[in-house]
Amino acid sequence: MITDAKKAKILLSVAGGMTVSEAARANDVKPAQARASIPRICRNAKLSPEIIDIHANPKKYIDFATKITVDPAHALRKALREQLIDILRLRSPDELTPKYVSNITAEILLKNGITGVAVAEIQEWLMDNNTELKRQAPTSEENIKLARRSALLLTAFGFNLTEVINLINSADD
Repeated sequence: MITDAKKAKILLSVAGGMTVSEAARANDVKPAQARASIPRICRNAKLSPEIIDIHANPKKYIDFATKITVDPAHALRKALREQLIDILRLRSPDELTPKYVSNITAEILLKNGITGVAVAEIQEWLMDNNTELKRQAPTSEENIKLARRSALLLTAFGFNLTEVINLINSADD
Protein backbone atom coordinates (compact mmCIF):
# COMPACT_ATOMS: atom_id res chain seq x y z
CA MET A 1 0.00 0.00 0.00
CA ILE A 2 1.28 3.46 -0.82
CA THR A 3 0.63 6.71 0.98
CA ASP A 4 -1.77 9.40 -0.17
CA ALA A 5 1.23 11.68 -0.72
CA LYS A 6 2.75 9.13 -3.10
CA LYS A 7 -0.61 8.75 -4.90
CA ALA A 8 -0.78 12.54 -5.22
CA LYS A 9 2.73 12.63 -6.70
CA ILE A 10 1.68 10.03 -9.26
CA LEU A 11 -1.40 12.11 -10.09
CA LEU A 12 0.79 15.22 -10.42
CA SER A 13 3.07 13.36 -12.83
CA VAL A 14 0.13 12.19 -14.95
CA ALA A 15 -1.47 15.66 -14.88
CA GLY A 16 1.90 17.01 -16.00
CA GLY A 17 1.64 14.92 -19.17
CA MET A 18 3.27 11.62 -18.26
CA THR A 19 1.78 8.22 -18.98
CA VAL A 20 0.91 6.05 -16.00
CA SER A 21 4.00 3.89 -16.65
CA GLU A 22 6.24 6.96 -16.78
CA ALA A 23 4.65 8.29 -13.60
CA ALA A 24 5.25 4.94 -11.90
CA ARG A 25 8.94 4.98 -12.83
CA ALA A 26 9.31 8.62 -11.79
CA ASN A 27 7.77 7.87 -8.39
CA ASP A 28 9.49 4.53 -7.80
CA VAL A 29 6.35 2.38 -7.75
CA LYS A 30 5.16 -0.50 -9.89
CA PRO A 31 2.94 0.39 -12.86
CA ALA A 32 0.08 -1.63 -11.33
CA GLN A 33 0.33 0.41 -8.11
CA ALA A 34 0.25 3.65 -10.09
CA ARG A 35 -2.76 2.48 -12.13
CA ALA A 36 -4.63 1.51 -8.96
CA SER A 37 -3.74 4.72 -7.11
CA ILE A 38 -5.24 7.11 -9.67
CA PRO A 39 -8.88 6.00 -9.28
CA ARG A 40 -8.49 5.93 -5.48
CA ILE A 41 -7.19 9.46 -5.18
CA CYS A 42 -9.56 10.82 -7.84
CA ARG A 43 -12.51 9.27 -5.99
CA ASN A 44 -11.56 11.30 -2.89
CA ALA A 45 -11.52 14.47 -4.98
CA LYS A 46 -14.71 13.58 -6.84
CA LEU A 47 -12.74 13.86 -10.10
CA SER A 48 -12.74 11.58 -13.12
CA PRO A 49 -9.96 8.98 -12.98
CA GLU A 50 -9.76 8.76 -16.77
CA ILE A 51 -6.29 9.67 -18.05
CA ILE A 52 -7.78 11.55 -20.99
CA ASP A 53 -9.77 13.73 -18.54
CA ILE A 54 -6.69 14.33 -16.40
CA HIS A 55 -4.68 15.44 -19.44
CA ALA A 56 -7.57 17.56 -20.75
CA ASN A 57 -7.98 19.57 -17.53
CA PRO A 58 -4.79 19.15 -15.48
CA LYS A 59 -5.15 22.28 -13.31
CA LYS A 60 -7.87 20.94 -11.01
CA TYR A 61 -5.94 17.66 -10.58
CA ILE A 62 -2.70 19.51 -9.90
CA ASP A 63 -4.41 21.79 -7.36
CA PHE A 64 -5.94 18.83 -5.52
CA ALA A 65 -2.75 16.73 -5.57
CA THR A 66 -0.57 19.65 -4.46
CA LYS A 67 -2.69 20.16 -1.33
CA ILE A 68 -2.05 16.54 -0.38
CA THR A 69 1.68 16.59 -1.05
CA VAL A 70 2.26 19.63 1.18
CA ASP A 71 0.25 18.22 4.11
CA PRO A 72 2.67 16.22 6.31
CA ALA A 73 -0.09 13.97 7.66
CA HIS A 74 -0.64 12.50 4.20
CA ALA A 75 2.90 11.12 4.20
CA LEU A 76 1.58 8.36 6.48
CA ARG A 77 -0.55 5.50 5.21
CA LYS A 78 -4.27 6.25 5.59
CA ALA A 79 -4.89 3.30 7.94
CA LEU A 80 -2.01 4.40 10.18
CA ARG A 81 -3.25 8.01 10.18
CA GLU A 82 -6.71 6.83 11.24
CA GLN A 83 -5.24 4.59 13.93
CA LEU A 84 -3.17 7.48 15.32
CA ILE A 85 -6.18 9.80 15.29
CA ASP A 86 -8.14 7.19 17.25
CA ILE A 87 -5.36 6.36 19.74
CA LEU A 88 -4.55 10.02 20.38
CA ARG A 89 -8.27 10.86 20.60
CA LEU A 90 -7.92 13.76 18.21
CA ARG A 91 -11.06 15.69 17.33
CA SER A 92 -9.95 16.35 13.77
CA PRO A 93 -7.44 14.85 11.32
CA ASP A 94 -5.97 18.36 11.10
CA GLU A 95 -4.67 17.93 14.66
CA LEU A 96 -2.40 15.07 13.54
CA THR A 97 0.82 16.99 13.11
CA PRO A 98 4.45 15.94 13.49
CA LYS A 99 4.84 18.37 16.39
CA TYR A 100 1.93 16.77 18.27
CA VAL A 101 3.04 13.18 17.62
CA SER A 102 6.61 14.01 18.69
CA ASN A 103 5.33 14.27 22.28
CA ILE A 104 4.47 10.56 22.28
CA THR A 105 6.85 7.72 23.14
CA ALA A 106 7.27 4.53 21.13
CA GLU A 107 6.17 2.57 24.20
CA ILE A 108 2.80 4.37 24.29
CA LEU A 109 2.25 3.63 20.60
CA LEU A 110 3.19 -0.04 21.03
CA LYS A 111 0.92 -0.39 24.08
CA ASN A 112 -1.96 0.96 21.98
CA GLY A 113 -1.63 -1.58 19.19
CA ILE A 114 0.75 0.15 16.78
CA THR A 115 3.19 -2.44 15.42
CA GLY A 116 6.96 -2.07 15.63
CA VAL A 117 7.11 -1.59 11.87
CA ALA A 118 4.48 1.16 12.07
CA VAL A 119 6.42 2.85 14.91
CA ALA A 120 9.45 2.89 12.62
CA GLU A 121 7.28 4.39 9.86
CA ILE A 122 6.05 7.08 12.26
CA GLN A 123 9.62 7.82 13.37
CA GLU A 124 10.71 8.14 9.72
CA TRP A 125 7.80 10.52 9.06
CA LEU A 126 8.74 12.59 12.10
CA MET A 127 12.41 12.70 11.11
CA ASP A 128 11.39 13.85 7.61
CA ASN A 129 9.68 16.73 9.46
CA ASN A 130 12.71 17.53 11.66
CA THR A 131 11.45 15.94 14.85
CA GLU A 132 11.16 12.46 16.38
CA LEU A 133 9.27 10.44 18.95
CA LYS A 134 9.88 11.38 22.58
CA ARG A 135 12.80 9.29 23.75
CA GLN A 136 12.25 6.78 26.51
CA ALA A 137 13.88 3.43 27.18
CA PRO A 138 11.50 0.48 26.90
CA THR A 139 10.04 -0.67 30.19
CA SER A 140 7.90 -3.69 29.35
CA GLU A 141 9.51 -7.07 28.75
CA GLU A 142 7.90 -7.29 25.31
CA ASN A 143 9.27 -3.91 24.22
CA ILE A 144 12.73 -4.69 25.60
CA LYS A 145 12.74 -7.84 23.45
CA LEU A 146 11.57 -5.83 20.42
CA ALA A 147 14.35 -3.25 20.95
CA ARG A 148 16.95 -6.03 21.36
CA ARG A 149 15.77 -7.76 18.14
CA SER A 150 15.87 -4.45 16.27
CA ALA A 151 19.40 -3.74 17.47
CA LEU A 152 20.53 -7.26 16.57
CA LEU A 153 19.07 -6.88 13.09
CA LEU A 154 21.04 -3.68 12.63
CA THR A 155 24.25 -5.41 13.75
CA ALA A 156 23.53 -8.13 11.16
CA PHE A 157 23.66 -5.36 8.55
CA GLY A 158 27.02 -4.20 9.86
CA PHE A 159 26.04 -1.38 12.21
CA ASN A 160 28.05 -1.19 15.46
CA LEU A 161 25.43 -1.15 18.19
CA THR A 162 27.33 -2.85 20.99
CA GLU A 163 26.61 0.01 23.43
CA VAL A 164 22.91 0.00 22.53
CA ILE A 165 22.65 -3.76 23.04
CA ASN A 166 24.47 -3.49 26.38
CA LEU A 167 22.05 -0.72 27.45
CA ILE A 168 19.04 -2.83 26.46
CA ASN A 169 20.47 -5.86 28.27
CA SER A 170 21.02 -3.79 31.44
CA ALA A 171 17.40 -2.55 31.27
CA ASP A 172 16.32 -6.18 31.13
CA ASP A 173 18.09 -7.04 34.41
